Amino acid sequence: MEKTRIRTKVLEYSLELENFVSYELASLLDIPDYKNSKSLGNGSSSLSINQKLNLLLDVENIDKKEKSTIEYFMSIRNQFMHNIDAISFSYVIRKLDGLENKLKKEYPENFKGNNEEEDFELCVESIFLDSIKILRTKKGNKLRKIVLQTYAESDEILKEKLRESFDKQIKIL
Repeated sequence: MEKTRIRTKVLEYSLELENFVSYELASLLDIPDYKNSKSLGNGSSSLSINQKLNLLLDVENIDKKEKSTIEYFMSIRNQFMHNIDAISFSYVIRKLDGLENKLKKEYPENFKGNNEEEDFELCVESIFLDSIKILRTKKGNKLRKIVLQTYAESDEILKEKLRESFDKQIKIL
């Protein structure tokens, strides 16, 4: 059944995307087993995808426009998963205010065909792939800057302590 194929595809994409968001946060926070993490895992107390995206925004790993791209995909996902009437990409995209125009502006190459449903499906695939690309792009974010600055400062402190120690040893000799 076509409706089941579409829902399954969107669900698979959303699971991959949420897993990737958790993986990126785990990398930033040095959480080795993120799948069993209280915050990033799959338990009832785990952070929502929106909370995870907000954290990535806070540490400047993504910007507001990038977060919006990911949120568009998650809005599409929510329609398919929570709206019984969501049986086609056309229906869902028209249900979400302003999304059709955004897709036509952002992905004009996807609207070359004569089949609107296929065009919208290509757009959803494009949003998904762009979301993954956004998350894979390593930016100079706030958390990395703090870590690097801390390393640099501790390195200088260590060097100074070593100099002091060597100076004391030389005076003793």
